[in-house]
Parts: sequence; C-alpha cells; structure tokens
Amino acid sequence: MVGIMGLAETGFVNLPGLPIFTSQIDMPGNSDVVSANANSANADTINSRVVSGDRTESGQGTDSEPAASAATASGATVTGAGDLLRKSVQVVAAETQLQASVRHKINMFDQQLVGTGHYRQFGEGPIRRLRLELKTQVGGTTTSITQVCDGRHLWLRENLPDSTTLSRIDVRRVRDRLGQLQQQGREVPASTDWGANIAMGGLPRVLAALEASFDFSVVRRATFEDLPVWVLLGQWKPQIRDRIGERFNVRRGDLTEHLPNAVRIVLGRDEQFQYFPREIQYLRVVEGSSDQFLTATPLVTLQFYDLTRKVEMNESQFDYQRGDQVIVDRTQSFLEKYLPPPERIAQAE
Repeated sequence: MVGIMGLAETGFVNLPGLPIFTSQIDMPGNSDVVSANANSANADTINSRVVSGDRTESGQGTDSEPAASAATASGATVTGAGDLLRKSVQVVAAETQLQASVRHKINMFDQQLVGTGHYRQFGEGPIRRLRLELKTQVGGTTTSITQVCDGRHLWLRENLPDSTTLSRIDVRRVRDRLGQLQQQGREVPASTDWGANIAMGGLPRVLAALEASFDFSVVRRATFEDLPVWVLLGQWKPQIRDRIGERFNVRRGDLTEHLPNAVRIVLGRDEQFQYFPREIQYLRVVEGSSDQFLTATPLVTLQFYDLTRKVEMNESQFDYQRGDQVIVDRTQSFLEKYLPPPERIAQAE
C-alpha cells in the first residue's frame, strides 16, 4: 500500500486541490490490489455519471438552459462560471460555524475506493479552527486520515494498514510567509494538494486553488439530490497543463489515462446554502468530444451533505490530544515545497 509521501513522489497529491486521501490507492504493479464493493457506499450516494442533456446523476430533471446569472442577497448579479466560483470562495470563507458530512470516491488504476467523514470549520480571521476526518474501507481494513487545525498547528494523523504517523505544520509560519509574498506582489503557487490547502485556509483555499488552476467555461442549472444547483465544468489553464505534462512525461504511456484533465464543481442554488460546494469531481474527459459533460470518467469525487450551522462548537473541540506519539514537524519542508522564499530587501547603509 502506497503511503502519502510515496504517492507525493509520483505527483498525484500535487495536482491543485486534489484530496490527500488519494494516498490510499495502490499504484500499478502493486500485488496488494483491493477493490471496494461499490454497494458498500451509502444508499443515497449518487451514480457517478455526469450531467448530460436533461438528466442528472440521480435521474432528476434539470433545466437545460445555461445559468446566465444569479442575484445575490445584496442585489448584485453574478454572471458566468468564474463569477460563481469566486462567490463560492467568499461565501464559504465567511462561514464562522459550519459542519458537513463528507463522502469520497476514488476510481484509479482499476480500483474503486469509497469512504465517509466529516468537515468542521469554526472561528474568524486568517487562522481558523478546522477539522477533517476521513475513513476508507480497504478490503478488511479501515484506513483513516485526520487533519486538525487548532489555531497554531495543523495536525495530520495517518492510520494506514502498514503504519501510523503523526505530523504537524506551524500554520502561523505559513500565514506569515503568505503575507510576505502578498506584500511583495509575488504570486502564490496554486498547484497545492488538499492538505496544503487546508493548512493555508481550509475549504475556501481549496476552492480558490481550483479557480486559479482551471478555466471554467460551462455552467448548467441542474438538480442534485433533490436540490437546485449550478454545475461548473473547467479544464486546466494552459500553463498548469504544461506543468503537469512536464511532470508526467507523456511517454510514460498508460499513466496519463489516470490523470484528470477537467474538474466539475456542483454549487448549491438553494436559499440556505447558496454557492456552497456540493460536489468536487476530477474528470478524465475524452478530448475533442462534442459534449464534455457526457464523455467524462470521474477519477476522484468529493461530496458534501448534511450541511448545518446549528451545532455547538468551541475552540476546545479543535485541541489535538497527541499523547506520547512521536511527532514529525513538516513546517520547513512544507514551506520549501509550496511557498517560495520572500525576496530580501537590501538595507541602505
């Protein structure tokens, strides 16, 4: 079974926003290949077909007209896929107390894994409290990943079949570096994984990374699990696609078939959680197809459901009890990998 660090060497977790739990997938050639039973998912898990024409994954009817615009609560008008995604970033970032259940599904290298978890977001300011828990059934073994931000550190505990590790990242140092780069007008790289995005701002940062990495050109109104939604379809920006092409040499054959070339984001149109992401799905689209919604294979799917603000939260719930386990500090390696050093300003003598 490939661990997170091993998979990171292949570059999968370096795709923008790609969830860190893809580390639970076995790479080709590994003899320990186990596929999860598709029937083990929750009964209300949707079929993974993408929207096509007048139907959605769940078989509900959908408005086939493009979503030209949407009025916000302030009366402003949001137009186009890019505007909708930017609004989503703002709305999710403004949530001071939020809880959501999570489903994830991975379909790579002829394997299918499904799992569930929870996401919590609490507080205000640049460093908020966050908690993400994900569990996946792999054969007869349950693997889990827990990420907790207590306001000072992001703790990452990985329980995999062959090991358990606990590491942490000093999020204050991360925020300080981000602030320095912004003050200098430097671009912050968007090609970061799910764990990196959590460290730099949680789910809002995940959405912002998608906005920075994809060109969104398609919007459709649809119904998703009986809720009205917008469906956005985006493809890699040319410079990001070129960077991925350099990292994954096209001469490596079948490996490229397991890399996404598009992303589909489902945003709520319901009044209570308007603009909130209901699904983020990385796709492999058949290039040159006339209907990109129809000819796409989902590779990684992340769904949010049972959203609520009516839950009691306080800072103590985000304190991580580390016990006597050995801790690996990944702060410096994180900064070196994801954020360039600030430019030094020469001082006048």
